[in-house]
Amino acid sequence: MRRFVLLFVGGCSFHPGVLGGDNANPDGGTVLSSDSSSATDMSMVDARECWMQSEVGVSVCLGAPPTGSITISSNTSIDTSSSGNGMLQCRDIGGLCVIAAQSITINSGRTLSAHGDRPLVLIASTTIQIDGTIDVASHINGQRGAGANMPGCTSGTDPTNAGGGQGGSFGGKGGDGGNQDGESSSKGLAGEAIAATTLRGGCPGRRGGNNGGQGGDGGGAVMLFATTIAFGSNGVINASGAAGRGGGSGREGGGGAGSGGMIAFSATQITAPGEVFANGGGGGGGSDNTNNGSSGGDSSAFDSGGNGGNGGGNAGDGGDGYPSSSRNGASGGGSSDAGGGGGGGAGVIRNFSTSSLGGKISPPAS
Repeated sequence: MRRFVLLFVGGCSFHPGVLGGDNANPDGGTVLSSDSSSATDMSMVDARECWMQSEVGVSVCLGAPPTGSITISSNTSIDTSSSGNGMLQCRDIGGLCVIAAQSITINSGRTLSAHGDRPLVLIASTTIQIDGTIDVASHINGQRGAGANMPGCTSGTDPTNAGGGQGGSFGGKGGDGGNQDGESSSKGLAGEAIAATTLRGGCPGRRGGNNGGQGGDGGGAVMLFATTIAFGSNGVINASGAAGRGGGSGREGGGGAGSGGMIAFSATQITAPGEVFANGGGGGGGSDNTNNGSSGGDSSAFDSGGNGGNGGGNAGDGGDGYPSSSRNGASGGGSSDAGGGGGGGAGVIRNFSTSSLGGKISPPAS
């Protein structure tokens, strides 16, 4: 498809990367459809700037080359469900929130976060410099990451009685919940991992049994296009899932955690001493008739998935989001103890550059 576009479109600038669609955009952006086949369609993007990455279904064209520079010098949040004409407001192109400039810099100690219905796409015609943090993660006590919980997730089998809820599955399978005491089939069972063929966020965990702890949201999604993507020593991109809530009073299962989301790169060069992670959250602990379970924890680093919450009394602990070997929630241990929630599965990291992302990455890039 890229070869076809290059052959039939004159006067355009094409770059690796961007998301799919086929409609003109009111703000001047146009999305190239992956199945567009007529010269008439191709003429719509004459003399425009386009970024494509078919492996994740991204194909975005802007009405004109990006201009100006964006510097994040204070903590800044983007709502990807809204649109506007400002440099830090979304251009709604093909169901994506597109932010474009000649260069984008996130200063050290500062965070650019994004929440809302659409995945985030950052485009720089020169350099994206990440000395601070890009955060599209979901957080147990905060907002849902950009593009999280989109349709297409496999939810698995929900718990019965006071079994623990299952973790969300995306790039990796989430953890099963734990059984209520004395039972062998009350736990929630995680669904299978799904193929990441489009830019999208991760999948949510499920509520614990007996109307127990709430499941965590999946992590969000972000794609970066630039000639150079440079990480400072403290640079971070986080697209992790949110932890599950603990069970409340009266014997309730812990909530399953959300899976990690998706991070994708398309650049000529990447320098990467920073951290890049899309881990699952920790499952919530179950409760007994007297003691509440504690909620799980969110992922805070590439090698620190969310920790599972403690079960109340002898109720089951929640499973961890990282590593995968400890994602299942524990079963209740006594006569009145609920199961813990499963940890969230791993997200997806895609690197379409020839440069390595370095060693501080979880899960491994594909």
